[in-house]
Amino acid sequence: MVLKRVPKFVGVCVRAGTMDKAIKVRTAKMKLDPYLQKQFKIWPTYIVHDPYNSCRTGDVVKFQQFPCGSQSKRIRHAVTEILAAFGPRLEDRPPVMSKEEQERRLQEVEERQKARKEKREVAKRQIAIDRIALRLHNRQLAEAQKIGGPGSNI
Repeated sequence: MVLKRVPKFVGVCVRAGTMDKAIKVRTAKMKLDPYLQKQFKIWPTYIVHDPYNSCRTGDVVKFQQFPCGSQSKRIRHAVTEILAAFGPRLEDRPPVMSKEEQERRLQEVEERQKARKEKREVAKRQIAIDRIALRLHNRQLAEAQKIGGPGSNI
């Protein structure tokens, strides 16, 4: 299995515990103002997936985008590592998701997407078959009316 190269970010957890299996992380980025031609620091925040609720407010975490797309409408990133703990020690917390588990989950998602795609293709083929059968039926009705005349009910 080939993993896609995804960007990794480092940020500070600003909210943890209010959402189950999700944290809010703030990062620092530089943005160019096109008019002034000057760089300004901006502080974007991300909703990040934390599967075992192991992060606490104040932790410095490394996170990355999901390789296979977003998990939900708002969550598009997952915690990969806690770089600096704030509060309880890392040994006293549940572990962050390991590489093997990430790969296993990625494989499960790919299998689900593949099954969904196959199901759509089967449905499309069935619709095409139904359309052909309907056209054939309409053609037979039209021919029967031509043979029987305008007032025939076949």
